[in-house]
Amino acid sequence: MQTFQDLKKILKQVQKDGAQGLSPLKVALVGDTATQFLATALRATGCLHGFLFDLFEAEYNQVERQFLDPASELRAFDADFIILFQSTHKLAEHHSQQNAEGQERVADERLAFVEALCQDPAFAAKRVVCLNYPEIEDTVFGSYANQVPASLTWQVRHLNSGLMQLARQYQNLFLCDLAASPIPSSRAPLPNQPRAADSIPTRFEPNGARLRYCEMIHSLDFARSILTAFTASFHFH
Repeated sequence: MQTFQDLKKILKQVQKDGAQGLSPLKVALVGDTATQFLATALRATGCLHGFLFDLFEAEYNQVERQFLDPASELRAFDADFIILFQSTHKLAEHHSQQNAEGQERVADERLAFVEALCQDPAFAAKRVVCLNYPEIEDTVFGSYANQVPASLTWQVRHLNSGLMQLARQYQNLFLCDLAASPIPSSRAPLPNQPRAADSIPTRFEPNGARLRYCEMIHSLDFARSILTAFTASFHFH
């Protein structure tokens, strides 16, 4: 299994020797978090699978603008594949800023956005690969979250279930099943870090060095999962 450094070496080798035997493919990567590591892993993993990605990487946290603006760079790029990566941690951050009524609508609002882009004529002939949402610890309700529609756990599970329904309904939507991957959380407390029983951990302020390492590891897993979704779309589109 390749490491992140192995993948960077593969890209350098391709640049040196040329792309003979690799099939060109236009791919767009749009995310609400930093995607630099993922973009590198995608390019190299694509080479390992016989593809040369012409990759458009949208700027940080511009998902809505890229899909909804008629003059966006995403629409102008005219990709064969569009990877939509919206992270659970960004979802949790948004969820935490809502009142109870707003928290109950978080998943439905995100599903409505995905359905709207599937219905958009500009993306009807594209293959949209949407990453679903791995669960993270509900630090408010714990196991009781299963009985609270406003909880983060309920919303993440409702969102993932809704994405499966949309993927059945729209032929241009394919899911990358990150929720099924045993990816460790980069937001867990550091070893020996005290954690009061009645406090909420700083979920959105992870240690920088640890986060950078986890992002590289996650990017490898994400890239492999995305290539699996690519393969499925070729068979079932």
